[in-house]
Amino acid sequence: MQLTYSAIIAYKFNIACKSKNVNMWQGGMSELLTPNEVAKRLKVDRITIYRWVKSGRLQAKRLPDSQIRIEANELDNLLTKIKE
Repeated sequence: MQLTYSAIIAYKFNIACKSKNVNMWQGGMSELLTPNEVAKRLKVDRITIYRWVKSGRLQAKRLPDSQIRIEANELDNLLTKIKE
């Protein structure tokens, strides 16, 4: 049986979540978004998203292959802070 790259990444991410007592497959996390998806939703540049993550304004998860993902509920929290 040959595994696809995305299946391998998902498997590694699931292992990482289990080591932190998070079960993403059973509602432990909300939808994970790429920086590009977040940038499109907020109508800002992708680099702005990376800056916000680096500064701590936006929380992100790091995948085993060093990519980052932002939880959808974290994006909602950011929008709530901006509206206040």
